[in-house]
Amino acid sequence: MSYFDILIDFIHLAGVVTWLGGVIFINHVFYKVIDVLPPDQKGKAMGVMTKHFGRIAWFAIAMLVISGFFNFPDDFNNSNSTYNTALNVKVVVILMMISLAALVSFKLGPETVSLAANINTEEDKVKLSSNQIKIKKIGLINMILGFIVLFLASVLLNAH
Repeated sequence: MSYFDILIDFIHLAGVVTWLGGVIFINHVFYKVIDVLPPDQKGKAMGVMTKHFGRIAWFAIAMLVISGFFNFPDDFNNSNSTYNTALNVKVVVILMMISLAALVSFKLGPETVSLAANINTEEDKVKLSSNQIKIKKIGLINMILGFIVLFLASVLLNAH
């Protein structure tokens, strides 16, 4: 194993810890804290969190994608079927996680910030609450998917 391989593994692990750790924190700490806030303040807090964690998360995702390409096996088609299956499922789950993160970062998050800043009607309050619930559900789904990816990584380590 070369120093380059060690660096790539470190970058990959740092990306996992950063992204999944942040998702776990948001789901188990942040949401509990903001649940005591009124809807408009909750929306503002979610917007700030989405903006700031989004920067960190997208950097971590970039680290994971780049290091993942370097970690992709040269002998993928010649590897055993357990390894191939686990790797294929892992890639699909990661793409699902990235898609959900994009939905929150680029649609629901900014929409929630805008709604929280301009609540004028009862319809605005309902839409804000709906967005907040969607963001929470997506966060929980991404956390579960993240643990599935960790499990699949364990399978890959033991199948190769």
